[in-house]
Amino acid sequence: MTKIWLLNPCLVLGVDPFTNNYIVPNQIDGVNKFKTLRSGYERNGTFRERGKGAYDSLGLNLNLDDPIAQKNDASKFGDIVYSRTLLESTSDSEDVWSKWSEKSRIIEQIFPLETSCEDLQDQKGEIKLKQRTKTCKWLSKRRYGKTRKWCKESDVREKCSKTCEVDCYPKGRKSPHNFPRDDYNSIVDGMKRLADDYPNFVTLTTSQGRYGLPKAGSTSNHILIIEDKNRHSSAIGKKLSKSLPEVFFSGALHGDERNGPTVTYETARLLVLSAACNSGGDEISIKTACRELSRHKSTPWAVPWLARLVSTRRIVIVPMANALGFKRKTRAENGIDPNRDFAFDQSPSKCMKTIAGRTINEIFRESLFQISITFHSGIELIGNCEKKSCFVPKKSCFVPFVNYFGFCAATILCSISFLSGWEWGNVGRMNAKKNGFSPDDEGQRQLSEEISSYCGSFGQTRKYITGSINNGLIYAVEGGMEDWAYGGSWDSKFMTTCNPSTYGGYSKSKTQYEDSTLRSFNLLVETSNDKDPFESSLGSDEDLFNPRGVGNGHISRNIRLTLMVADVVEPYSSIVSINKQDAPLDIVPGIPVEARSCISRKFVNIDLLASSDASSVTLDWVVGGSFTVDETKLMYSKWEDVPEKFNCVQQPTEQEYIEYESSSFTSSTSIQNGHTRWTDAETFSGKDDPNPHFSETIDLSSFSSGDSIAVFAVCVVDKMWAKQPTKVQPNVPPQSHVVNSRTNSDWNHIISNGKTVQGRIHWISVPVTINLQ
Repeated sequence: MTKIWLLNPCLVLGVDPFTNNYIVPNQIDGVNKFKTLRSGYERNGTFRERGKGAYDSLGLNLNLDDPIAQKNDASKFGDIVYSRTLLESTSDSEDVWSKWSEKSRIIEQIFPLETSCEDLQDQKGEIKLKQRTKTCKWLSKRRYGKTRKWCKESDVREKCSKTCEVDCYPKGRKSPHNFPRDDYNSIVDGMKRLADDYPNFVTLTTSQGRYGLPKAGSTSNHILIIEDKNRHSSAIGKKLSKSLPEVFFSGALHGDERNGPTVTYETARLLVLSAACNSGGDEISIKTACRELSRHKSTPWAVPWLARLVSTRRIVIVPMANALGFKRKTRAENGIDPNRDFAFDQSPSKCMKTIAGRTINEIFRESLFQISITFHSGIELIGNCEKKSCFVPKKSCFVPFVNYFGFCAATILCSISFLSGWEWGNVGRMNAKKNGFSPDDEGQRQLSEEISSYCGSFGQTRKYITGSINNGLIYAVEGGMEDWAYGGSWDSKFMTTCNPSTYGGYSKSKTQYEDSTLRSFNLLVETSNDKDPFESSLGSDEDLFNPRGVGNGHISRNIRLTLMVADVVEPYSSIVSINKQDAPLDIVPGIPVEARSCISRKFVNIDLLASSDASSVTLDWVVGGSFTVDETKLMYSKWEDVPEKFNCVQQPTEQEYIEYESSSFTSSTSIQNGHTRWTDAETFSGKDDPNPHFSETIDLSSFSSGDSIAVFAVCVVDKMWAKQPTKVQPNVPPQSHVVNSRTNSDWNHIISNGKTVQGRIHWISVPVTINLQ
């Protein structure tokens, strides 16, 4: 039988979100290997037996015969508690301890280790942490990262001004970046640094400078635009830029909901650094970007993927939409709720009253956003627990289900949060079961559910609950951004022309929209139960792309959410290997595009006389930007037979594709089907490419030496998105750009500045050129 002794006195490292008990250092059979849960001690000093079932379910017995040695009302990290509690394992199997270890690591990332210690690093990069208190010691062979030296026990912590951070990661790998709780000034300063260091990828402006809007108070409303300017600087690049798929991310429409600005800024930073690093060069800023990204070496596929997003999308971010409210930490802007301020199902005198609302309105007027996200926080779901033994702590969080340990999921740190879904959400479109869902419900549903999977869970914070807003998941509102962004251009029943009087008024023409403008999937994301959760629950970028990673937290998982949305806004396919050797990347950021430049960049030379195997070539490809791969294949011919419109840069129209595919000189492989990485988004691939690979072997025997062959990967995706529930309101086909762009070849929308969305069924890759010699 294995025993875990919790010795006294012990430094409080954290609070167990399962039981409210303290987390302290411990020993197992005298060997300092595991950190576990200090049981039986409440924040108020009252002894309880609550939580015993958690230990029993892991094969652990909780010995409560040794009571608290000394009552000590510890309530802060770093305080000392006194205990001598014994945990005994009923099994010596490794499985028991691996389960316990996993739970400990989850808690560790919620409450990063902060302890009095001396830091010694051996050759393997392991770190030994020795408590200044004589009886508590802890050694972790897994713990890499920054640790902080606390004041000695005899010191007054408030007066201790010196802390030391130790970079104890193995050589060549940076320690994790723990996400901070940002304020207005830190977000603005960060955006300015990005714009100054990486002007080829970042445009930073304000709604005051760009649109002439007044300020609310003394704050400006900043807008961050991420796109590959150099790539689109050529003549054909400028044409390509008009058809870039656009996404929009908004943080802090309510100023007291604090997660959104950090999520959006950290996402922007990660994208920009990735594009800069992948562009190559000797500039200091590029080397800095690559050095910052070295912490993601364990997922080598991630940086090229993120760089591709920057070069093939236009990403518009307003981290602090309600800049005044965020600076003041208040929900409203000068007493007005910005999420009741939009021109949809609202009285003309009650919409566009805020600068926050007008800022978003102006951005949408010059864009064709296909997907948008507005980040919120602060929702608590009210229901009844199913167990009679449900314990509701002082800081209540009622949960209508029982967690996997078998006792009520109601703790002082519980955070049951929602991806509270998709349209409809206005008062006039409620009761989906009776009156109908939105015309785009199928696509909205799949996107939201898979986003929830990719976000994952951590500690007591579970995966996001998803659903249509008008199906009872959350309350209805008038003038909400969600329905406005989705239906404001076509649902005439609720369209509103605003006539506000605030800030000197706002022209009625500003809320008279083109038919193409407001057709976005707009997801409202409730990021956490607390509007301003503990900084220790925000997470880090350690294991960032793993939904079950040790760094998962409120910020970490919503960065993944944002990146996933940026990916699925437009389908794509890419040939990734030739005869099992990595193929050159489709796109190198920062290089101006030219027609058919891929011929000299993405190619392979094959000597027909070299061997008997030279008469064929095997190609692997992937499909992204979508969920279901309904059809995919390779299509190829001599370059001399490829139509001019197939220029390595732009997608051909559906008619141009059909004409080329059906011509006598074009060959195709058999049709395959499958799925992309996003249909199993919670599966983590580690260092391997997360995209499922398709593979085919092409017979080259009909070609001759000197021929140059163009090979395209073709895909048809997400056909189910065109289907609808039995009843929709209003009774019309799908109306969003993101659904029609991949399911309806007749869909064509263009606005006055030339931006366009063109629907198609078939999506082709940048081709590989095979030169026969």
